[in-house]
Amino acid sequence: EVQWKNLGYTQKQKYCHLIISILVTLFLLGISLCIVLLLNHVQYNLTKNVSEDVWRYILSFLISIIIAITNALGRLILKKVTSHFESIETKTEYYISLSAKITLFTFINTAVVPLLSNYIRREWGNNEILLNNVIMIFITNVNLTPFFFYIGPELCFKISRRAKARLDLEGVNLEDSPYTQSELNSIFENPPMDLCYKYSFLVNILLL
Repeated sequence: EVQWKNLGYTQKQKYCHLIISILVTLFLLGISLCIVLLLNHVQYNLTKNVSEDVWRYILSFLISIIIAITNALGRLILKKVTSHFESIETKTEYYISLSAKITLFTFINTAVVPLLSNYIRREWGNNEILLNNVIMIFITNVNLTPFFFYIGPELCFKISRRAKARLDLEGVNLEDSPYTQSELNSIFENPPMDLCYKYSFLVNILLL
């Protein structure tokens, strides 16, 4: 399916839009790395000063949650950036581009960022903490990512709109409805199934 609105862009404009998309992706990865570095710093300090292992496991879990949330936000932002900035001419190319970006982003954020954080801190000698973090990240990624697929921000937004629509329509005649039929269809339809998300999730499971 051709996206006619994108046919008018020049090659130079398309390259500029692609650079914007890459910069946004790098910015998100930078934020994730900074947060993981901060939590790693706290984690290693606690390991040196506190004998109890419970805080180390709690921080490992917190790091895995941060990475899972960053992955979910990255998927949403990359979808918006790819659809609005890259000026892709066909739907097929759009889905291929989005799937590749999400797969690369989530793999780097899930696998490379924790290792890079360890490398920056020069803490390769303490393999136990790194191993705990990696195992916790993998467990969280496997269990929490499918949850975001089915109970994501888009569905939560639609549920809130449905509740508002029901309140607005309570006791109102159809002729006086503040909504058109098209608006109600949009509110009460579930979000479309996005194969790009599921494809990237399966590829990352295999890579990890």
